[in-house]
This record gives sequence, structure tokens and C-alpha cells, in this order.
Amino acid sequence: MTAMKHLLNKTVEALRKHNMLGEGMNVCVCLSGGADSSVLLHVLFTLRDQLGITLSACHFHHGIRGEEADRDQSFCRTLCRGYGVPFYTTKEDLPALQPKSGLSMEAFAREKRYQWFEELGKAHHIHRFATAHHLEDNAETVLFRVIRGTTVAGLSGIPAVRGKFIRPFLNVTKSEILEYASKASLSYVEDSTNASTEYTRNYLRHTVLPAMEKVNPSVSESLSRLSKYASADEAFLQTLLPPFEEKQNGKDLPTALLQRTVARNHQMITGTGLCYQHLDTIIEAIVSGCHTRITLSDGYECVIAEGRFSFLKHTEVPPEALLPGVLDQPVHFLCGGKVLISSSEYFPQKIVYNLSTEIPLSSKGICGMIRYRSRCPGDRLRLRGVNRSVKKLMSESRIPVSLRESLPVLCDDHGVIAIPFVGVADRVFPGDEEADRLIRIYIAENGV
Repeated sequence: MTAMKHLLNKTVEALRKHNMLGEGMNVCVCLSGGADSSVLLHVLFTLRDQLGITLSACHFHHGIRGEEADRDQSFCRTLCRGYGVPFYTTKEDLPALQPKSGLSMEAFAREKRYQWFEELGKAHHIHRFATAHHLEDNAETVLFRVIRGTTVAGLSGIPAVRGKFIRPFLNVTKSEILEYASKASLSYVEDSTNASTEYTRNYLRHTVLPAMEKVNPSVSESLSRLSKYASADEAFLQTLLPPFEEKQNGKDLPTALLQRTVARNHQMITGTGLCYQHLDTIIEAIVSGCHTRITLSDGYECVIAEGRFSFLKHTEVPPEALLPGVLDQPVHFLCGGKVLISSSEYFPQKIVYNLSTEIPLSSKGICGMIRYRSRCPGDRLRLRGVNRSVKKLMSESRIPVSLRESLPVLCDDHGVIAIPFVGVADRVFPGDEEADRLIRIYIAENGV
């Protein structure tokens, strides 16, 4: 079988396996002018009658590579004219726009491309956009996510179908694409930035993967196989999730389903993904059955109470005062989760609590149960033989005014025994003896 016939058969097999196309569909190839997308355009053009599709192509000019990018746009236009297929293109000055976005150039460029694709699809009634991602692209994606930190869903790699976007080459290697281009005498352009290892993906492609291939020459196939199995597992687990509720009960869910339920609900409500640090913190709080609010970085908070959780915008979450209570549990979440008192080994995520202190105590001097409350007028604390005003002590300790009402004042039946970041009363201070009680305080400085 010839190289061209082999690639055509693999493409048809992928299209049918993943039900990517239907007869009469309008399909637009996302064309960069490079070898991968140029071959994809040729393959779909060759198969268009067999598939019963109408073909077009589009090109997004990022305004980044100057004359080289102008050349690519011109090449794509000429290429489509030769095939006689409609060609859509646009140009954006991304270097001028990106600094205001708060995103990396790579992320911002992707966002702008997909916005344009959506507009293009509506304007020209395009049913599917075909991209030329291939097997090595998928392997790089899986490796990139592993290095950055990911879940099983992340190991699924690049999906063959996502909405209107299809990827018929995911089981095709780069060498097969280049061999097809050679046999078909196809011309294409080279992006000079693809050789630069300053970009993370290029570094993986040109340095990391070749090093891994010394151990396993088929490492790209192995990573793609892993993504296939992970995708199947993830798809099955998603079918087991409980129906969505605004106040979801996650208390009795197995961890694997709880993680996915939290991530799903967050995605549905906010439209964004949830980082693993916040996900881990939310899971811990749900499992513990505590009452807390966890501030997220996307303008939302996760509100948790007795195993139930919900996501609300910051403006929808009423402020919560430091209510008095007895220190009778290993962990106490106060002020809506912004303050935590722990007498156990529990350790919260640093991303949520950025101030912490330890208070060592001697139980011999404690009278009755330890309680916590906000400071009160007239509070005093005896330190190093001197009875001092708590108000003055906080000022001298340079406790920010915004924190003073939220700091838990620890008391027993005889009065104040300790204040975090201020001091411990003489009668409960361990001195040279070893402390037999240790209390940890964690505070979200920016959220109290």
C-alpha cells in the first residue's frame, strides 16, 4: 500500500470511528500553511466526494512574526485558490492586545483564534472545523500536563471531537504526514519559531521527547495509548456522577466521584477550570464535614456546610463574623473559612491560608475548657509579669487593623490565655517545660 493510500485510509477510519462528519456538512480546515494542515487540506479535498462534504479553509494571522506571517497568509490564500475552495482569513495585532488580557501570549492567541472560529462558523454556516493535530502533538500535550500537574481527565490528551472541532490525524505520525507531502509533491511553509526551545512545547518536542525516545523509541505511541485509556476511564466515571444541584451533597461520594463532581459543578457555574490546589482544599473541607468558605481565584467562593457545597460569586457571599465557641474539635473554621484553628495535624493548602502561627500551652495552668472569641473592650493579657491591654498589645505587635476583629482570642474560665501573633499568658506559658498542648492558627490575610 502506498504512503498516500495508507494515510487516506487512516483518515477515513478515524472519521468513521469517532463519527466526525455527516453527508452534506460544510467543513473548514484550520490552515496554518505548515506541513500538517496542508496535508489535511489535501486529504479532505481528495475525499470530499466520497464523504459528501463541502470544503473551505481559514487562516488566523496573529500579527506576531512580521513578514513571515504575511507570507504564510499569502501562501494559504494561493493554496486555496488552487483547490478552488473558499478561503477565510483575518489579522489581529495580538502583541498590542495581549498585555491587557492577563494571559500568556500562547493562551491569549488560542482564545482569540477560537473566538474568531465561532464567529466564522455562524457567519458561513460551518458545521465542523478540522485541525491537523497528530499523534506526537497528543503525546506532547499529555507530557506537558503531567509535568505541570494534572488529573486523569488531563491525561486524556487532545480529544478527537470537541464540539465543532474534529481532529482526524490523532493516530497519524508526523513522519507519515511528511511522507504523504513528499509523495504528493505538496508545498508548505515553515514557521521559524517552531525551532525555538524558548517555548515549552518546542522544548518538549526537540529536547525532552528525543531524550525519552532513547529509553523507548515508541514513547509518543505509549503516551497516546495512555491518553486513550485515560479517556475511556474518564468517560465511564463521568456517567456515574450525581445530577447537578446548586447545593450539591458530596459527603457520601467516593473520592474519585467527589473530585469530578466538584470540578463539573465549578465548570458549569463559572465556565472555567478549577486548579488542583483549590480542588484538594475543597475536597478536604467537604470530607471533614466542616462549615467554611474557600476563596477561589476566579471571583467565586466555594461555600461548604456539612458535606454540601456550592459556588457563589464573592458579592453573593455575606460576610461572616467571628462567632464565639469552645475549642472542642480538632479543627474549627471561623469567619467563613478565612480563619482556622487546629489542635491536630491538619494542614490546609497554603494557597488559601497565607498567615500561620503556633501557640504552645501548658495544660497545668488552664482552667476549664479553652474557648475562642473576638477581642472585647477591657481584655487584658498578663505577659512576663505585666498585665497589659489587649488593644495596646495588638497595636504594638503591628497587627493590621483589618485583622484585629478577626483574630481569635483564646480564653479559659479565668480570662484571656493567648492571642495569635501577640503572646501567651504567663500562667499557661510552658517556659522551660515541654508544651503538652499545641494550637495552630491559619488566616487568609487577604480575605478576612
